[in-house]
Amino acid sequence: YLKSVYDSVSPRILLKCGRQVEKSTYLGNRLLALTCIQPNFTALYVSPTNQQTKTFSNDRIKEPLDTSERLRAWTTDKLAQNVFQKKFINRSQIVLRYAFLNADRVRGIPADMVCIDEIQDVLTDNIPVIEECVSHSSFKYKLYAGTPKSLDNTLESLWVEDSTQNEWVVPCDSCGGGDYRHWNILDETNIGPEYLICDSCGKQINPMHEDAQWASMNPNPRVPHPMDGYRVPQ
Repeated sequence: YLKSVYDSVSPRILLKCGRQVEKSTYLGNRLLALTCIQPNFTALYVSPTNQQTKTFSNDRIKEPLDTSERLRAWTTDKLAQNVFQKKFINRSQIVLRYAFLNADRVRGIPADMVCIDEIQDVLTDNIPVIEECVSHSSFKYKLYAGTPKSLDNTLESLWVEDSTQNEWVVPCDSCGGGDYRHWNILDETNIGPEYLICDSCGKQINPMHEDAQWASMNPNPRVPHPMDGYRVPQ
C-alpha cells in the first residue's frame, strides 16, 4: 500500500497517519533519495521539538547511512555529519531543525524541499514562515506528515481543505461480487475482536486484498496547489 505514496510525483504530499505505520521511515527514505539523486539539493526537515528532531536524525538518517553501502558511497567524513546537518558529495544536504512556539530557528535557510513532521503540533502561524524557505527554489517540494489526535489542528485543516483525501479501500467478497461488492474505508467500525471486519456484514476482510486500492474522496480540491493526501490508519 505504500508503493503509491513512494511513487507520487506531486510536489505537495500530505500523510495523515496512525502510530507505527512507517511514516518516519518513509520521510527519511524520501529525504535521502532526493538528496542523493539530485545534486545541489537542500532538504529542510522540521519537527516540533529538539528531541523529536534528534531522534529522527539518528534513527531515520544516520542509521541508514551507516548500514547501507549504497548510501554510504554518497558521504565522507570530510563533510558535515552532525545531528542537525548531513552533507553529501554531490553538494546536496539535509538540514534538520525544530519549531514549536516560533519558527526563528528555520528563518533564512534556503531549501528546495520542506518536510514538516508531526505537523499537528506545529502552530499554524509558523507554517507560512517555514514554507518561505523554498520560495526561491525551482522545486518547491513540500512534504507534511503527522497524527491528527483531534479534529482541530493544522494537519486536519490541510487534509479537509487542500488534499485529495486518498483512502485505502478494501472490498468485502461476502457482500455481493465483482463491481457490486461493498467497499470499506477503514475506521473503528472495521475493528473486530480478532481481525478486520466488513462494516456492512461483519465478515472478515483482508486489507491486503489483491483488489484493495487507493481511492480519492476529494479528487478536485478547491485550492491553487492541491496536496496529494494519504490517510494511513494504524
